[in-house]
Amino acid sequence: MCLKTVELRLKDLLLSPPDATSIFGNLLDNALEATLAGNPGGERRIWLRIFNEGNYHCFEVGNTGPVIPLELQKKIFARGFTTKKVDRESHGQGLYIVQQLIKANNGRIEVHSSDQGTVFTVKFPISTT
Repeated sequence: MCLKTVELRLKDLLLSPPDATSIFGNLLDNALEATLAGNPGGERRIWLRIFNEGNYHCFEVGNTGPVIPLELQKKIFARGFTTKKVDRESHGQGLYIVQQLIKANNGRIEVHSSDQGTVFTVKFPISTT
């Protein structure tokens, strides 16, 4: 087990606690689900990295679950889109809501997926006021 303490000054992050909970709760929940659905016997790992890059607060949520094909990466933020095979009607809102909340807070989200893992990177500008 690896236990690390992350400390980063976020005083210039203008993100409400409810929005932060919705964004990162959803991304971490999806990462956990993807990892558990990954290759049996393979590495099962999720991670959260928090760092500053240039004028941005960056949050990286990653997992070692199945690769998300490029054609699906272009669709996963659409309202109602899901890859879940069961109970499809109650799925397909999470990443859409995440993207909307990020946009409403002047941020952006990117996804990169390969056989090394899938990473969602969220960036919010550092407030200069």
